[in-house]
Amino acid sequence: MRIFLSLLVIALALMIPVTPMDVAKLQPVETVAVYVENGRVVLETDTEDRGVGATALDALADMKAKALSVIYLDTAEYLLVQDGAEEQALQLCPLLGDCVKVGKYLQGEVKQQAAYYEIHGKLPKLKHWEQSQ
Repeated sequence: MRIFLSLLVIALALMIPVTPMDVAKLQPVETVAVYVENGRVVLETDTEDRGVGATALDALADMKAKALSVIYLDTAEYLLVQDGAEEQALQLCPLLGDCVKVGKYLQGEVKQQAAYYEIHGKLPKLKHWEQSQ
């Protein structure tokens, strides 16, 4: 009986459709910035990808549509949030890991801000920041 069940599980697993993905096309993101510019939500990453939309999720869809590679947010270490963009940033929380550190977005290059926080800032983790909002 065990052998039959094992073979059944293997057969079912082989029937699950798998979309092949070229790992070389993955773009691991370390820092995501969320800010509002001219009434539109902007997402910008340390990989210099940028998306604009009415909401953070719209901006993410725009970013992914324009990117030459597959944007991979699971690797993000920092979420930088402009004052007033907290509600938009909350939309991204389910897409990011709990260990992401949240800092204040200051205008400028995203990669440099992440480097600054790496050296100088003790930032709250995403789950604590999310609870405080």
